[in-house]
Amino acid sequence: MARLSGEEDPAPTRPDERWGLDFLSDALASGRRLLFSGLLALFTREALAIEVDRSLPGAPAELVLDNGPELTGRALDGWAAGRGVRLRCSAPGRPSQHGFGERFNGRFRAQCLHQSGFTNLAEARATGEAWRRDGNGRRPHSALGYRTPAGIRAGCAAATTTTTTTTKPGDHTTDERS
Repeated sequence: MARLSGEEDPAPTRPDERWGLDFLSDALASGRRLLFSGLLALFTREALAIEVDRSLPGAPAELVLDNGPELTGRALDGWAAGRGVRLRCSAPGRPSQHGFGERFNGRFRAQCLHQSGFTNLAEARATGEAWRRDGNGRRPHSALGYRTPAGIRAGCAAATTTTTTTTKPGDHTTDERS
C-alpha cells in the first residue's frame, strides 16, 4: 500500500517532489453544490490546479492529504499505486501537518468563493482559474522570501539547465547544455 500516515517529514526540496490536495465545497446561486479541489505544489507553493468536477493533471512523487472522508477511497489508492505516487495522510486531529493546504483553502474561500456568486459551473471554473493564475504569478509569499510561486518554479527550471563554456588554446568555444 502506498499510503503513509501521520509521519513527520522534512519539507520538500524541489518542485514536483510533493503535492497537496484538499477539497472545498460551495454552491451556485441556484443551490446546486460545487466541489473544488485545490492541487498545490508544496515546494513552490503554486496552486497547480483548482478543479471543479475534473481529474488531476499529471502526478508527483508524493501527494499529501488530510484525513477527510473524500480522500479515503480505493479509487485514489489505485490511481496512486498505478503511477508510483506515495500518499501521505496527516494524522487525525493534526491539520498542522498539512498547514500550507489549510492556509490555501482559507485564502481561496475568503478571497474567491466568498466574493463570488456563481450562477453556473463554467463561471465557477473561470473564476477559480483566474484566482489561481493571479496567486501564482502576482502574489509573493513570505515563506518564499517574498517571491511568487511562478518565480520559484522558473528559478528551479533555470537551475536545472546549466551552461558550461569550455575554452582550450587553439580551440573554439563550445556551449554544452545538460
